[in-house]
Formats: sequence, C-alpha cells, structure tokens
Amino acid sequence: MAKDPSDPPNQNRMQGLMPPGSAPFGYKRGKDKYAIDRVNASIVKEFFDRFLLYGSLRGAVRYIAQKCNKVIAVSTGRYWLTNPVYRGDLAYKVANQLTDDRRSGIDPAILA
Repeated sequence: MAKDPSDPPNQNRMQGLMPPGSAPFGYKRGKDKYAIDRVNASIVKEFFDRFLLYGSLRGAVRYIAQKCNKVIAVSTGRYWLTNPVYRGDLAYKVANQLTDDRRSGIDPAILA
C-alpha cells in the first residue's frame, strides 16, 4: 500500500524539514532544522579525518576512544560514514528504506 503524500512525515520531506526522531550524533534539534552541537561535532570530524588519513574504520574507532574518551562501536562508525546528514543532505525512512533527499544546503554539514 502506497503512502499518502499528505502524511506528516512526507509533508516534512517535501518541505525540506528534518525527519522525526532524535538528531544524529553531532547535531541537536533546532526549530526547523538541525543545529551543529560543537562539542560532539568535533568528535565526528576527528573520526572522519582519522578515517580518511589512514583508511581504517577500526583504527578510527580506537582513536576516538583514546583521544576523545568516546567509545563507539565499529557499526556506529560505519553508520557515520554512510549517513548523508553529515554531508548536509537529509535522510528519511520511507517504507522501511532509508532514502537520501539530495537537497544540499538544507542542513549544516559537519564535513565541509
């Protein structure tokens, strides 16, 4: 059964508003869009920098645990790497599938 476009989550998606639920790590919920949480965003940025420098997911997770005193699972690190929100795009879960909404500039991106 197809979802009705007038459903509230679909209206949010069509208007470019953030999806319902908690904000991704590194962000906090604002009135109409995500706002960057400066303390946690620096952890995410260091994780990405370490991963890009050495190409090791487990190494980046260990580095965050040692340097930032933030223990995350390897699967969480993989989620951070594949989550479009960190690039500034919105992600919605429609019919149990995660879809990227490629409207750049809607949310502030942690990664520049």
